[in-house]
Amino acid sequence: MSPDYYEKIPYYTINKILWRWKFYEAENGCYPMPGLTLAMDKAPPALPSPPSPTPPKAPAPKKDGFDKMLAAAEAVSRFKKWLDTPDPPKPPKPAAQQKEQDAVPPFDIQEIPRAMRKEFMTNSAKLMERWFNGELNYGPTEDDVKAEINQKGEHCPPNMYDMTTIKLDWVLKYPRAQEAYDYLVNTAIRSPNAKESLLKILSRYRAHVNINT
Repeated sequence: MSPDYYEKIPYYTINKILWRWKFYEAENGCYPMPGLTLAMDKAPPALPSPPSPTPPKAPAPKKDGFDKMLAAAEAVSRFKKWLDTPDPPKPPKPAAQQKEQDAVPPFDIQEIPRAMRKEFMTNSAKLMERWFNGELNYGPTEDDVKAEINQKGEHCPPNMYDMTTIKLDWVLKYPRAQEAYDYLVNTAIRSPNAKESLLKILSRYRAHVNINT
């Protein structure tokens, strides 16, 4: 199929020396790969399950002399039958299928972290793998989400909070994040709304303050 059939899409490329991303608008973009599909057929990683107690094995019944002779005779009979059985006919070779041009095999969603690492998006890959390997936790309502209450009516467990993957130094490498951070610490923190919010928080501890000290 001619590439003119598809519309160009915007995309990013990475400069692996300067560690910077470059954005290409749609008019300078690329054509999508024909036949590319995103699959979700791959089984998710298995969650660890508590070991179940192993029931004690029942003692095997003792065989007498006659049972042993009967078992030996049956084994000889099965072996002789196996020797006399002819080999099954080999299945015919399947006809070679003509490969579709420009066809791309399905790309499973769990392969995305590996593709991210190829593009030096290591933190994004770590976060997505953490999502795949995590346990099910969600808030049934928006209020539950704000209160960090999961579907069991309990506070979200500690393993739901990631305090190590994303560092502030890494975030501030991006100009937009640095600009927002500078505005926050230099301007927004001294706004009337910020002062009002700070006053509400500190008013909770008014009874614990000794003004004579």
